[in-house]
Amino acid sequence: MNIEKAELIAINALTWTLQNPEYLSIFITNTGVTPQDFKKNGVKLEFLGSILDFILDSDSYTSEFCTAHNYEQTSILTARQMLPGNQIPNWT
Repeated sequence: MNIEKAELIAINALTWTLQNPEYLSIFITNTGVTPQDFKKNGVKLEFLGSILDFILDSDSYTSEFCTAHNYEQTSILTARQMLPGNQIPNWT
């Protein structure tokens, strides 16, 4: 996967989160971001990475997002590893 594909997946994740009021509310509660933060930081790679972190934190969110966008579930993790702020440990 290249960085452009990772960005596309992350932008789709942002859009998906914004379109799901329940998940958006949980994201805002968990992170403390404001609607202005979405406008200001929405295209910053670090912010997009935080959206992927949020989705990856739940198997059901990951499954729903991947089903909605026809992604393999492993592609979300790969995309996250490509973006800045990646704190995912490599256990192998």
